[in-house]
Amino acid sequence: MQIIAALTTVNTSELRLVFSGGTSLSKGFGLIQRFSEDLDFKVILPESGFNRNKCRSYRRQLVDAIRKGSSQWSLNDNDIFSRNQGRFFYCQIGYQCNFALVTTLRPHIKLEISFKSPALPVEEKSLQSFIAQALGNQPEVPAIACVSPIETAADKLSALTWRVLSQQLGNKLDDPALIRHLHDLTALEILLTEYHDFPNLIITLLEEDVGRDKDLNLLAIPPIERLFLMLQYLEDDPVYADEYERFVTSMSYATEDERPSFRQALDSAHRIVSRIDE
Repeated sequence: MQIIAALTTVNTSELRLVFSGGTSLSKGFGLIQRFSEDLDFKVILPESGFNRNKCRSYRRQLVDAIRKGSSQWSLNDNDIFSRNQGRFFYCQIGYQCNFALVTTLRPHIKLEISFKSPALPVEEKSLQSFIAQALGNQPEVPAIACVSPIETAADKLSALTWRVLSQQLGNKLDDPALIRHLHDLTALEILLTEYHDFPNLIITLLEEDVGRDKDLNLLAIPPIERLFLMLQYLEDDPVYADEYERFVTSMSYATEDERPSFRQALDSAHRIVSRIDE
């Protein structure tokens, strides 16, 4: 929470941070119960659209805010990366460890920021750490714009599809962390049944994914077919079930009977995709 609080000190009239991803689902909306070492944000752009110089300046302000925020973490220049002509950047923020790390946890916080306005209206939420909750303290972040859980679900389904196909068709290295998207989608299924325009939202994202991997010819596979192909790979390759069980065991703080099994999560994903194809 302290890193997010530091980021919110950067004020500009033209650009605005919007919290997204799994951590926003857990801390902002209370929809999932798992730990995360990722912080994801989108940026609301001005009506004029993306301006590389202005976004570069904003990125530098964010980096400066992180470095000045606390002595409990650090950010080195060689841990900052920019891609897609400055439209996306991520960094690895090292932090002090007071306890032995669980093997599934990284020794750093990964911050990812996309200079892309959210597709759906944002929602204001407060963010409070477990420590603040236990002590009865006020939220570390009183208010921050958050991406709609509906849009986050679309982002996750798109990311899961692209990453699985990249592994299976593009011979990319295994990424055990991708299974978190399958876990999170299970908690969002009910919300998706109430949003009738979800098929259009996910199809738009899948079409944008075509250019993400030059070695993967996604143009040859229609978007809906990609979704079903992804599900088939998850069904057929036992490594995904193993990675899911390790992830949930290590990262979920839900009670055992509240944790969706791999089979339950996969069945949920099947239902979501089937409704898209209706």
